[in-house]
Amino acid sequence: MSRKRRSASARNTGSNPPLEARLKTNRSISPPDRGAHSLKTGAAVFRLHRGLVCMILIATLCVAGIGYWAWSWQGQKIEMNHGHAGSDQGAVGALDGMNQASARYDDEDETVYALYAGSQSCRECHPQAYEDWAHSHHGLAERSWDHALDHAAFHPDQTVRHGTQTTRVTWENHQAIVTTAGPGGGGPERFEVQRVIGHNPLRQYLLETEPGRLQALELAHDPHQGDWFNIFGDEDRVPGDWGHWTGRGMNWNSMCAACHNTRLRKNYDPDKDVYRTRAAEMGVSCESCHGPMQRHVDWQKAQGDPLSGGNEGNTEPDPTLTKLDPLRMLDTCGSCHSRRQELTGDFVPGTLYEDHHALVLVDETDTYYADGQVRDENYEFGSFLSSRMHAAGVHCQDCHHPHTAKRL
Repeated sequence: MSRKRRSASARNTGSNPPLEARLKTNRSISPPDRGAHSLKTGAAVFRLHRGLVCMILIATLCVAGIGYWAWSWQGQKIEMNHGHAGSDQGAVGALDGMNQASARYDDEDETVYALYAGSQSCRECHPQAYEDWAHSHHGLAERSWDHALDHAAFHPDQTVRHGTQTTRVTWENHQAIVTTAGPGGGGPERFEVQRVIGHNPLRQYLLETEPGRLQALELAHDPHQGDWFNIFGDEDRVPGDWGHWTGRGMNWNSMCAACHNTRLRKNYDPDKDVYRTRAAEMGVSCESCHGPMQRHVDWQKAQGDPLSGGNEGNTEPDPTLTKLDPLRMLDTCGSCHSRRQELTGDFVPGTLYEDHHALVLVDETDTYYADGQVRDENYEFGSFLSSRMHAAGVHCQDCHHPHTAKRL
């Protein structure tokens, strides 16, 4: 990512003609009809009857719609009153008065996350692959703040001026602190750093503005030069702007979390405008690319300890594993390395990209460069699909190490 923000050029969509000009263009200027008076009367009657029929149809549809809404609302009320009695004991966080729909989120999450074993379970049998991954951009895609990695960014104290705003970063009582303009737009507010996304060439820090809602700070830290900078360059984004760090454009739950964590489920409640976001594991873990592996771990343990020779001589293939073909592997990479719209919010390795995402294609707009190359935050997938390499059958792992992600 370049430290200098590349501004997207404004799109020339043209201007709409004035309303009077549009009406004048469409107005009929033919001479009046000089036919018989009876023809005029018949046409008028026909128009009257047609209008009455339309009014009757509209009234009928309205009545039917109101009836259906009343019926469906009653069904939802019954379901909420007589549905699941509560959440699973393993769910993170108490319900705190949330309704039964929120309890069902927990039940569904626990069912899904029971299929995941965690990256630590891979280490014993795959030590080299684990070490390669642990120090990679994937392994460090998101993490809790760490004294060894982050102390230098907050100590000594620094004050950063960006636009009309001032942000102060400090290290207080073994905690990274950011004091800056908050969502209220008033005076500076004090926030404790919750998490870090990214590793190299920059790191962005996540702050919690309300329970369960994390926001990505617009200031980032360059670990090589040791300074802070505004990722939007000279733009002066202020509280209330969609793109300010407190706005929805910088909301971690909806904009960042899915590609920086494993099997993330946003669990957004639109009625309350709150998130109950959960993930199988923080960061882009082994199972982000290999899929859930708890059954694999259980099967291997049942065969005996592989390191002690407990399953020596066992040639039976693991029935829990399904090898992904190159196209499904490409879909897995593309699920995050693309500019796209999420359709389901629940992609799993081995499934089709198109079933879960709508790819932003290379077209005649300035979203991509004119020759299809990456521009701004397009990532690689859209450009790659239109390249000669893809047409020749080249895939990601032909050029990139699967665990370090570095070029071969």
